[in-house]
Amino acid sequence: MTTNGTNPLARLMHYLRAMSYPHVTQLVLPIENFRANSYGFGVYCSYDGIPWGRHLGEDMDIEAGTKVRCIGRGRVVYAALHAGKPNPNPTAKPNWLRNWGHIVIVGHRDPLTDGTFFSIYGHMEELRVKKGMRVEQGQVLGVVGASHTPKNGYWVAHLHLGIFTGEWPGHVLPGYHNPPKTVVTMDDFHPATDFIKKYNAAHTPKKQLLQRARGQQVKKAATSRGRH
Repeated sequence: MTTNGTNPLARLMHYLRAMSYPHVTQLVLPIENFRANSYGFGVYCSYDGIPWGRHLGEDMDIEAGTKVRCIGRGRVVYAALHAGKPNPNPTAKPNWLRNWGHIVIVGHRDPLTDGTFFSIYGHMEELRVKKGMRVEQGQVLGVVGASHTPKNGYWVAHLHLGIFTGEWPGHVLPGYHNPPKTVVTMDDFHPATDFIKKYNAAHTPKKQLLQRARGQQVKKAATSRGRH
């Protein structure tokens, strides 16, 4: 888990926020058989001849209205509309002023490390959750937005799924890494489907029991040393 600089109050606030995120032992896909059939993670993208940078998520082109479910138990840290719209100047580039549309970001906590991570769901027609809500695995967060509408950010109908393991900055996260516009580091984002597979493999019941046993041994050893 990262800390917020050296300011004691900032570190305390970060700790308290992190402790409010529920532990999640296994993760699921937000849409059944989710796969990146459009833009993959890390792909360098440009639209209307304008460079956007490297893609920070995985996109699945899918029918508008498809339900988007939470990958695991967590707490909603962000839920808002960043609407897209046509360019008011029809002869100017880009043709559309694209954006997230409806976006939800959920904070989760790893029971093995107590570290935090965040799942990002972009380009939805409507939201069924609000900031601060505790959500369960499989709970519907919203539905995929219709193509080229303000609510989906003026894109073709698809879901953007991202994973962020950095410290929550308190504001919306980007969908592309394009320095110097993007202030977060690329290293804090991960291919979502790969992250989910590795997370589940590391959090089998057997591995969780072993981790707890190691933790109890360390605690017992530390207590024993303190008595001498």
